[in-house]
Amino acid sequence: MTQPSLFNIPPTVYHLHRAEVQAEQQRLERAEDRVLRALQAGPKTNVELVQIGGIRATGRISDLRAKGHAIWADHVRGGIWCYVYRGGPDA
Repeated sequence: MTQPSLFNIPPTVYHLHRAEVQAEQQRLERAEDRVLRALQAGPKTNVELVQIGGIRATGRISDLRAKGHAIWADHVRGGIWCYVYRGGPDA
């Protein structure tokens, strides 16, 4: 009987989870890119952005702001907001 090697560790749940996390990060980055392109094309309401970037489109706006993009929000009425892109790190 031999002792198993300490360095030949089979994949664990952690490794599978890490792959899922990476896939989710890529999905969010694609949604973020879609929201950014839409805002660069002109002002968009939160209703329009949900159709473009998914239900958490305002979360993607927060991500873009954290990366240095200037995005202003103007209240239209009720729960409707209009987002305007004012420039970013590359602008």
